[in-house]
Amino acid sequence: MLTGLTVSQAVRDEATKYFTFNYPQGNFQSAPYSLTMSVPTAGTLKIDSETTVPTTLMKIFGYQTLPVTASCSATQDFVNTDIMLVFDLSGSMNCAPGGAGDCGGSEQTGSKIAALREAATSLYDTLEPAQTQLYQNNLRLRYGFVNYNSSVNVGRILYQRNPNWLVQNWTYQSRTPNFVDGTTFLNGKSACNSAYTRDSEVSQFDASWTGVAGGWWLKSNRCSVIIETTSNNEGYSYGQRTLDVRQHLASNLSATETKTEVPIWQLIGTNRKVPETPYVRDDLPYERKSIWNGCIEERNTNAAAIDGGTSRLRTR
Repeated sequence: MLTGLTVSQAVRDEATKYFTFNYPQGNFQSAPYSLTMSVPTAGTLKIDSETTVPTTLMKIFGYQTLPVTASCSATQDFVNTDIMLVFDLSGSMNCAPGGAGDCGGSEQTGSKIAALREAATSLYDTLEPAQTQLYQNNLRLRYGFVNYNSSVNVGRILYQRNPNWLVQNWTYQSRTPNFVDGTTFLNGKSACNSAYTRDSEVSQFDASWTGVAGGWWLKSNRCSVIIETTSNNEGYSYGQRTLDVRQHLASNLSATETKTEVPIWQLIGTNRKVPETPYVRDDLPYERKSIWNGCIEERNTNAAAIDGGTSRLRTR
């Protein structure tokens, strides 16, 4: 692997092997040739060479040999690499292959956990030269480890260690209902909650309205409805939506095992089953609550801060 703008002997030897494999010395009775190697830019190796080959027919015209030249280059294209190892630490790993249960909670001779340790160490030792070479080229090979017994909940562990390792808000692809105040034509809870059956009536209030996607009777005794229009026949605007996830992160604390359902956002038109009716579409907004189970997703790594100093995780 190239380091800087110099050609080491190891690089020269390896490049010579590749070149002479494709064009051996003496091929087609060519004259001996030498290779001129250079590094025009960091990470790029250039090879120039020239030789001559004897002619047959061209000797009639006075050409005893003809020149053959070659110029080629190869560029290293390495990237920052992450390797994530998932370790099974359940009780059965105490046993040798074929063993049952957890072998009394004690590691046995020839156990699966011993083989796991050996395999993980062997992987690291095998990749250590590559790790060193990447580092020499301002790149990084990183390892991550996830242990599990019956489940994996790495997000809660990270949050317990340092809440700032996870983002406080994140932008998701979502939709926003186009609410309007429909109290003037849907006055009363019953009328409002059945607004989706009143499509034929809304155009008399606004010629651009074509239907109602759903209605919600508010605590303020007003009716909020999702209106379908000639320019938006679904009643929703789609796009990026930034959500504050701090309350969600705190809904499942690993330190105290405190679990508290928290509202996420209003879900509308979910075709949920209304308990007192058959399975029908209701289109009624309702508040969805949830407990974070610790699922996370890593954001795109910042190569300028590959040590993770500015890279946070987002919840899922």
